[in-house]
Amino acid sequence: MLTQFMAAFLAICLPLIGYLFLLPFLFVLVLTYLNRNSKQMLVNQFGLQAQVYLGGLGIVLHETSHLLTALLFHHKIIDYRLLVLPWHLNANSTEQALGYVKHAATKRFWPTMGNLFIGIAPIFGCTAAMYLSTYLLLPVTYQRLETFVTNPSGDALQWLLGSFSLSSLPLLLIWLALITNITLGGFDLSPADFKNSATGVLTTLLLVLVISGLIAILGLSDTAAKLIEHAGLMIVSWLIMSVIISLLLNGLLRVLRLVH
Repeated sequence: MLTQFMAAFLAICLPLIGYLFLLPFLFVLVLTYLNRNSKQMLVNQFGLQAQVYLGGLGIVLHETSHLLTALLFHHKIIDYRLLVLPWHLNANSTEQALGYVKHAATKRFWPTMGNLFIGIAPIFGCTAAMYLSTYLLLPVTYQRLETFVTNPSGDALQWLLGSFSLSSLPLLLIWLALITNITLGGFDLSPADFKNSATGVLTTLLLVLVISGLIAILGLSDTAAKLIEHAGLMIVSWLIMSVIISLLLNGLLRVLRLVH
């Protein structure tokens, strides 16, 4: 009986930690490095304002994700700015915040646990925005991507790539501009974000263990594991796309730097 419980418990606990926390966190480390480097090249080549023009939507989504999650976990909002407009930027400073959310919390369990989710909220907020953009602008691509993630294969990948056709070129260009903007401005977690998240790890881990135990006791581990795996794969698939776009943008900026 104990062996069955432990097997069911681990079938929930490990995917939950892996798919919804560890893998996204690793991808965001890569995205943070790439996009910080890209934004530094943008500043060097075109000035501080270029970060806002090419990543403004991502910055707004980033800060909005922090703000809404802080409210969800009952944090006191001290001050916030979702975006600093280009004409308010100091051209002589590369350290000026392009947006911020200042918040405070008590030492209670729920607000403390919220520190983790507030810190990593832009991962899920920007991913959700990418989902919505694709669903509205390229619904065929969205459906085929879901199929590919559920049953990955060479044929499914070819079918997915076939959804990008010249007939939808205007919408495709708008979609690509939105995705690039979201990726460049939204997936860059600051040192404060990482530090804030660390303070909520232990309480979140405790909650994960409790939830995993309850699901195992109720005999719902198989169903829950499938749902977690599907959600995790969808998140990771979009993060992979963000990494690809970030690499292409970083490479383009390096070429422009060489040319100039």
